[in-house]
Amino acid sequence: MISFEHLCADIKLLVGKKICSIKPGSNLIVKKIDKNNKTIEILDKEGTSKTRPISELQKIWLELRNGRPIHVDSVLGGSGSSRNQPETVLANLPYVEWLFINGKKHLILFQEKTHEIGTLKKMDPLKVQGLVSTITEKKEPKINSIIIFEDILKGAQILAELTFTTPLPICEGIYSLKTFDQNILLVSEKEINPNIACASYPVVYGSRKELKGISFSIREKKYQLISILGNKVIYSSE
Repeated sequence: MISFEHLCADIKLLVGKKICSIKPGSNLIVKKIDKNNKTIEILDKEGTSKTRPISELQKIWLELRNGRPIHVDSVLGGSGSSRNQPETVLANLPYVEWLFINGKKHLILFQEKTHEIGTLKKMDPLKVQGLVSTITEKKEPKINSIIIFEDILKGAQILAELTFTTPLPICEGIYSLKTFDQNILLVSEKEINPNIACASYPVVYGSRKELKGISFSIREKKYQLISILGNKVIYSSE
C-alpha cells in the first residue's frame, strides 16, 4: 500500500514543473511544499500563487486507498474553480489515473506505476466499464450502528483492542469497523452538523421519507435521529 509519506515525496518531484490538468487550460506549477506549515504552494495558469493545506491531499488519499474511483469535489465537500488544483497534483502522480463516471471526473489509485510522473493517464475505457459494473453489482452491507466520538482516534483504538479488528479510515474523522456479523461506522462529532450527542446508536431502515427527528448527513448519505419510546435510534430510508 502506497503511504501518504511516499505520496508527498513524489509530489516534491513535481516542484518547479508545469503540470497539465484534466480540464484543458487549467495547468499549474507546484511551487513549494512547506512541511512546517503543512501547506503546498501552487501557481495557477495566470501566475497567481495560492496556498492550500496538505490535509486536503491527505483527505483525498484516504478515499483513494479504498481502491474505488473518487470524485474530488465530493471528497472536499463542494466544488469551485480551484478544486481542480489538488486533483491535478494527484493525477500527475505515476500511480493515479483519471476516468469519467456519469460525466464526472474521478481519480483511481493503483499499487504500481502506470505512467510517468508529471503526466496524465486516462483509464482504459474497457477497464472503466468493468470497474463500473463491479461497483454497481457489489452491495455494501448495511450499517448496523453508528458510534459518535469526541476523540475519534482514541475511540477507534479502544474498539480495535476490544474486537481484535482494526477500524479502517474511510476519510478524515470517519472509520469503518467490520466484524463477522457487524458493520459499524465510527464518526467524529466534528463531522456531523447539527451536533448530535456522542453515543452509540442502532441504525434502522425503512421506506418513510419524512419523520420527526434531527436530520443530518454522513458522507452525503442522509440520516435522521429519532426517538422511539424514549430510545434514540438513527433512521435511514436510503
